[in-house]
Amino acid sequence: AGKTYTVTGWVYISSGTQVTAQLADSGSPIAGASATSTNGIVNKWQQLRFEYTPSSTINNATLQIVATNGATLFYVDGFAVAEGGSWAQVFHTRNYYGGSIMQSSTPGASVTFAFQGTGAMVGMPIDRNGGDTEICVDDDATFDETSETGNAQTCITYQNEEARPTPTVTRLVAAGLPSGTYYARIRDVEDGVTVLGRNQDDPRLNRYYVGRLSIDFVQVFDDAAPPDSAPGFYNEDAVDSSGTPFLQLLPENRWSQITGRAANKDSGQSRYTVVDDNNRARNTYAGPTAVINVNVPSGASSYTVVVDTSSVSRQNSQWLLVCADNLSGTVAWDRATRTFSIANATNCTLTDAMQTSGQVVVDLANLLGGSLSGQHSIILTTLSKGFFNIDGYQVISNNVLSEGLYNEFLPDTIL
Repeated sequence: AGKTYTVTGWVYISSGTQVTAQLADSGSPIAGASATSTNGIVNKWQQLRFEYTPSSTINNATLQIVATNGATLFYVDGFAVAEGGSWAQVFHTRNYYGGSIMQSSTPGASVTFAFQGTGAMVGMPIDRNGGDTEICVDDDATFDETSETGNAQTCITYQNEEARPTPTVTRLVAAGLPSGTYYARIRDVEDGVTVLGRNQDDPRLNRYYVGRLSIDFVQVFDDAAPPDSAPGFYNEDAVDSSGTPFLQLLPENRWSQITGRAANKDSGQSRYTVVDDNNRARNTYAGPTAVINVNVPSGASSYTVVVDTSSVSRQNSQWLLVCADNLSGTVAWDRATRTFSIANATNCTLTDAMQTSGQVVVDLANLLGGSLSGQHSIILTTLSKGFFNIDGYQVISNNVLSEGLYNEFLPDTIL
């Protein structure tokens, strides 16, 4: 009792519709302890997976695998029950911070930590072994509780399977929080479907069937919140009367300002860009983050932030995650369109604008889907490696343009 168990296995439906893996106690199905195959997929292996945390000891537990939607001919393979997950230290002096990472080797692996600050990110190298990875943040140490003791947890699932190994990936845990103590949980939620197959919903190859978690480092931020940006135009290095930058860049050591001839096409001949440890602009990183704070007055019908990301280039990061206040949703890959999408997000969206338009348009009303008024943090973090440039931004209230140059890629309500 009190421990979390992960049940995984594979089914192959030759004819029929659906199969369910169900945990039972003395022959009686246990509510919430089951997984069912996708209806209509035949002649292809599918992974069934569920997690269960019993509230009391079960002495006569059995795992039943049954057809649940009419006569079905099916095969099963590799069903197992795991408690927690196994980890190993992997060494690679050149690629990893401190020369090594911790990597899981069984399904159901998770790691939790508490941090004091305003945000955090995790070094998370990705490769063919990576998979669906969920990161949750809460202001209390209990996740998935039925009755919250504080604010509700927020969770986002990243897609970390990649054909080419990329050690320079960080995944944002949180940013723009009020300074305080928070709790984070990172866990494997791999569904057994590869994003590298020929077809949508192809199963992962046997050698990569475990979606491994790779943890290189944890970086915690406790920077003061950036001042609110009122409607108007802001150069990337704009500061308030006390010298505090309006644009917060995380982590600070991963950003630098480019000036002079190298930025002669940028406003003021300058821009911020992501750099390596030798202060050279690089397109090999994913995860650097920018935060802009706004305070929307009561009664505002719209509030838009337009971020100028400098020149359009295929070397720019293709996928930028844009969120208001916190991170949520599940990032998924569509093989047919070769695009990422985000589902179940309450306040986040994905955009490829850095490769197509050079301006990222953040429509706060669409992101929040409700009341606009109050203070909000706009969070931008790259999901794929590539250049990430910022050459200023503009804040637009109630669809009224202030002084500045605007691209045609604006919402129809503005242009």
